[in-house]
Amino acid sequence: MKLLSSEELREVEKTLRGYLPKSQQVYGFVFLINRVEADRIDVFVDRWPEFRVLLVRPVKQEENDFYKGISIFTTDEASLKNKLLQTDILDWTQYNCLSFDIGHAETVKAVAAQKGVPETQLSMCHMMILQNPSKLQTNRPTRFSRLKVAPRLIGRIWTAPYHPSILKHVWTNGIK
Repeated sequence: MKLLSSEELREVEKTLRGYLPKSQQVYGFVFLINRVEADRIDVFVDRWPEFRVLLVRPVKQEENDFYKGISIFTTDEASLKNKLLQTDILDWTQYNCLSFDIGHAETVKAVAAQKGVPETQLSMCHMMILQNPSKLQTNRPTRFSRLKVAPRLIGRIWTAPYHPSILKHVWTNGIK
């Protein structure tokens, strides 16, 4: 698989935008990489420039750095299976936290079984996108609507190392 350069990452961002919302997870990584200097993250594609598989993998900082989430986006199921089976892009001897579209779950499970790796689904996230913002409520109560004091004061109290009993007097309903 090909590791993308910073120039190629800018091109990938434009391409992934066309696949939204399916590409949202990897798009978010690429978007941030192109704008913010953060932890080092490698982005791989199966081929360039017409990629079918894109994998976002954080670089391990230390030897004990086991929990690094890996995000996968693909437009072709067979290509995903081939890349997972035929490359060493994933270290199947270590714990992997994979994030991918649920439509690819059977493929990833099949590859894990072929590699002799037990798989466990710990969680599933459902992404919901509001197609029409005009449906949003405009008269929602504010976050601090139950407070008797100004929000600025709450901000100062909240960040100060005081005992919670002070907040109990400030908050209308008290802290349980």
